[in-house]
Amino acid sequence: MKFRRGEIVVLSKPFATAVGQTLFKTVCSGCLRERPALYSCARCGHLRYCDRQCQKTDWRGHRYECRIFAKFALDYLPNEYSRLLARCLRRADTEPDTSEQICGVRRTIKSLVVHEEAKAEADVMQFFAERYLELRTFYKDITAKPDDVLEMFLRIWVNCQSLGEEQPLGIALYLGQSAIDHSCARDHRYGHFYHGTTFVIKALEDAELDFDDIRIPYCNLLQPRSDRQAQLSRWYFTCACPVCSGQLPEIVTTSESDDDEHCVGAVDNSENGSALPVQPLGNSSTKLARISAQLRTTSDPVSVLKAAIACEPEAAAEPNPASKLPVDVHLVRDHTTLQSVWLLAFNALPSAGRHVEAVPYLRAILAFVRRVHGVDGYYHQVLGKALNVCRSSPDAMAMLTDETAEHLELNELLSLGMERDSSRRR
Repeated sequence: MKFRRGEIVVLSKPFATAVGQTLFKTVCSGCLRERPALYSCARCGHLRYCDRQCQKTDWRGHRYECRIFAKFALDYLPNEYSRLLARCLRRADTEPDTSEQICGVRRTIKSLVVHEEAKAEADVMQFFAERYLELRTFYKDITAKPDDVLEMFLRIWVNCQSLGEEQPLGIALYLGQSAIDHSCARDHRYGHFYHGTTFVIKALEDAELDFDDIRIPYCNLLQPRSDRQAQLSRWYFTCACPVCSGQLPEIVTTSESDDDEHCVGAVDNSENGSALPVQPLGNSSTKLARISAQLRTTSDPVSVLKAAIACEPEAAAEPNPASKLPVDVHLVRDHTTLQSVWLLAFNALPSAGRHVEAVPYLRAILAFVRRVHGVDGYYHQVLGKALNVCRSSPDAMAMLTDETAEHLELNELLSLGMERDSSRRR
């Protein structure tokens, strides 16, 4: 199928959603966005919303649980998986014909994959037993048979998505999105993002796209291949994409050695996408390990900035931060990437009134995120937040005219407002 730039390729709304267990006070249960001020549900007082529209959107699921939640303190409400399970069971029972058309294919709740082998895994069945106990404790009106509850749980276990760019805000089950397979190799002809809870894939250029060839990443692409494969095994999936099969280079490669003096990293700093090797870091790798520890324990970005500067290899002569802060095995294994160091350093400079000095860090962050994620919702979010930090400095903003123009263009491109109706194709 031919799609024009900006045209929606896939649009999928959730079958059911549930806010994270500890985020009732800060995350809207309707759109699953984090907000500084939310309105509480007048009856139960626990779930919160941006406005009446978000409350109306969520009422399909909340109408049955509201009176139940009103009887319990916030800390005693069921786990988000239990809440999602209850919502899915109820909707499947009350709206059995619910379906979603994705590129001409009709998807129902029964279209979602169930892996029978999960029943043989003790940890999965233990988690199910805990959810089943909560279901029978809180939702006494749900009379589904145990086998039907287990089947729905397994559909959720394999197909549900965590929502939230920087941290998980909740979980959702999609009939349409769940049809899209994973790949670690990004296709820059299209990008995906979430408009609230609505999952969207848009064409980023005029392109011929076949739905069967569309892929999105379901794991952190900065993890080593072995870690990605281990994470994907939860979905009983072995990735054979061009990156995992060795046809394309890893975004980050690391030595198998745990020796601080011999760990070697590689970061893709080239124009054509090939990985450029980083020399053995020697003592720098132990410093990077200390940065990793600081990132987990400090809320002060200035101290991390100082640590990052102290860790810059002495041989790096260029003032570009991207050439000074290598990707190291410690940062990858601790889920703290080069982007994390840059982002904290970038935030530290404006807080000290050094906005102009922050601009190279901003560009390093954007280049790194774009290389890893492509032009998607996360890149757009990082770009917007970075520009907001610099907005109070006219000198910095004068240096960021290209980035500002890109953000305005992405505001239009990565939004539902630019939708060109492609329903004729579905």
